[in-house]
Amino acid sequence: MSKEKLTRKQLYDLVWSKPLTKLAKEYAISDTGLRKICKKHNIPLPKLGHWQKLQYGKKVVIIALPKIKDDTSLIELSIRKEGEENSNSYLSDYHKLKKEIENDKTLKTTVPDKISKYDPLITLARKDLQNKEPSNWRNSKGLIISSSDVLNIEVSKSNVKRALKFLDTLIKLLKKRGHEIKIDNGKTYAIINNEELELRCRETIKRVKIERNSWESYDYTPSGRLTLRLENNYPNKEWKDGNKRKLEDQLPNILTSLELRSKKIKKERIEREEAQKQYEIERQKKELLKQKIDNELESFKKLYFATELHHKANVMRNYINKVKEKAIQKNDLTVQLTEWIDWASKKADWVDPLTDYNEDELLGEFEDKYFEKEKPKYSWYS
Repeated sequence: MSKEKLTRKQLYDLVWSKPLTKLAKEYAISDTGLRKICKKHNIPLPKLGHWQKLQYGKKVVIIALPKIKDDTSLIELSIRKEGEENSNSYLSDYHKLKKEIENDKTLKTTVPDKISKYDPLITLARKDLQNKEPSNWRNSKGLIISSSDVLNIEVSKSNVKRALKFLDTLIKLLKKRGHEIKIDNGKTYAIINNEELELRCRETIKRVKIERNSWESYDYTPSGRLTLRLENNYPNKEWKDGNKRKLEDQLPNILTSLELRSKKIKKERIEREEAQKQYEIERQKKELLKQKIDNELESFKKLYFATELHHKANVMRNYINKVKEKAIQKNDLTVQLTEWIDWASKKADWVDPLTDYNEDELLGEFEDKYFEKEKPKYSWYS
């Protein structure tokens, strides 16, 4: 890889001859790296929107090269060889996408001075705003607020035209990139990658101190600064007028951020859905296992109880036989005892699950509740 040594003036001329993104393709350095070198050597760079303005024949401001004490040192840059892979791997996803948008000649990323044909959504908003009166509420005092069935706009009367032109350019950019705009119940959504991103264009309000005799109060008035806010999304994102660049100059940044945010939201949603799916699978597995355990335990309880009943029935039969044998030995087998032995034998059969005598005339089918914890007073028959 060959090297090229440039004077400070030569590098200044170079960065004002073409965008840093294009220079990064010629030299083995990123546009961020070039920016850092220029900052180190006090070389001014074109402001945002400079190259777009040149593209549309607008006037631009060229910042002169400031003088410094030591202007003799040379700046060395490595030249990218022809055919060498021109990878953007050193760039973040944000900068890659932003470069793609900025280099797409079919995209109009500059708000024009005049618009011959507005997007239908802008036409509706324009009609809606033209006859509205400014709000008197403190947080929106002096702002004209759009109706719920048009684009979400809150601006002072003097900023209506500017806001509409900005939104018209943004909407056309979004549609050109294959996205959609939806208005639903007073909210404006950009539909990107099938994800809804709520947008709100608003002019900020400033607090003005008012001194009245010995006490002071505050009034609220439009600041003239436009903002575009991505609502109900964490972390919140807002683009606004700054001291050096207006909201209109940030369209590539806005479009880049919205597209990346939609991808992030989609990825997180898919991950949540997959996590929920896995959770549901695990829950069903646990539920099925629990059901199997419950069924197994229930079957075992039935087996255990049937075994216990059969054993108790045999114990009762053994007891009944001994009562009968004792009575015979004593020659005391009375009619009453014989009736009791017949009754007791039927009860033993009633308890025993292996007999066909499963239902008593008075008590019905046998249930374990008939085994009371408290023993009855002893009487071998009554």
